[in-house]
Amino acid sequence: MASTSEVGHARNIANLNLLNTNIEALGTLYNPSNPKLHLSNLQAIYTNAFEKQENVNKLVAPYSTAVNEREALFKPLSTQLTRLRKAYKATEGVTDADLENFMTAVRKLKGVKKNLLKKTTIQKKNKSVTPLHK
Repeated sequence: MASTSEVGHARNIANLNLLNTNIEALGTLYNPSNPKLHLSNLQAIYTNAFEKQENVNKLVAPYSTAVNEREALFKPLSTQLTRLRKAYKATEGVTDADLENFMTAVRKLKGVKKNLLKKTTIQKKNKSVTPLHK
């Protein structure tokens, strides 16, 4: 079951801002013995965290755009590599070791690890089989 709690740095920063607001509302009633918990220190932590999160948010968009462009560029290559694999496999005299070497190069071009391919294949096979219930 998926988690329903709010998690992540942005949520923590927002909660710290809410805490600072509540502390401000308390006024002089809030007087912690630990100086690290004074309102001025908590506000400095919030300001620093907020600025760092803003920097991350600014960098995520260009990164995502670059990744999407790269994926779109290599997508047609996948079908061509599949055709090459089938043709190579059908060639006379190709051993299993030769095919595995070829597939290593294909996986490298696709940017996929060998274990990931096996897991997705197993998952697809398991989904296609439906047990019979009486």
